[in-house]
Amino acid sequence: MLKFGVMLRPGHFPFSHMLTTMRVAEDAGFEFMWFGDSHLIWQEVSPYLAAAAAGSRRLTVGPLVSNPVTRHPTVMASMIATIAELYEGRAVLGVGRGDSAVRTLGLPPMPVKQFRETLRTIRALCRGDEVDYGGTAIHFPWLTHKVPVWVAAYGPRVLELAGAEGDGVILQLASPSVVEWSVGHVRRGREQAGLPWAGFRLAPSATTGARPPRPNRWWSSRPAAASSSSRLRTGPPASRC
Repeated sequence: MLKFGVMLRPGHFPFSHMLTTMRVAEDAGFEFMWFGDSHLIWQEVSPYLAAAAAGSRRLTVGPLVSNPVTRHPTVMASMIATIAELYEGRAVLGVGRGDSAVRTLGLPPMPVKQFRETLRTIRALCRGDEVDYGGTAIHFPWLTHKVPVWVAAYGPRVLELAGAEGDGVILQLASPSVVEWSVGHVRRGREQAGLPWAGFRLAPSATTGARPPRPNRWWSSRPAAASSSSRLRTGPPASRC
């Protein structure tokens, strides 16, 4: 079933405007409310997630996306699991290796091998499972609502990792050929892990504007396009991760 969501940037608009946007989106039939997670560019995401969940009836809320470099994986998992527990399971975790939140600190994204292991820990905690974390057994004994974990991915290795280890994948919407290529890698990862495609979620994201048409209105989308172009290109980017 096709579902729609909205992504807002914490602090980009006044808080009252965000609440109004959220209510309008929910009344219009949108089902997800996402918030960017880049703590030096925008405001801290967790209060916005809690406010969106508390101020809505049906919206599923989540970060687009968090990362385990600037956020400890157990803290990240506990934050989103707590929101799920407080608001009837209306939470989803979007997670990646680290982009703007990491780069603004001069840090690199988490290496793919380490990200795979960290993702397994996060996802297990979000299911309520017990995890061996550095020799210590940990879990959330209070968790009764499992939280799905969707992986943001661009290159072939992480796309396949998302298929093998995630509950869904978050794609930067681009040309049809890029989307087809990306989904092919996600399917490959899923098949190699022996997992069914049914139930796996695809979440393409795209920058959109809802303003009256004017000449050169596309210019407002330029920053998002420039950001994505550093990681996306047509053709088979075999060396990308």
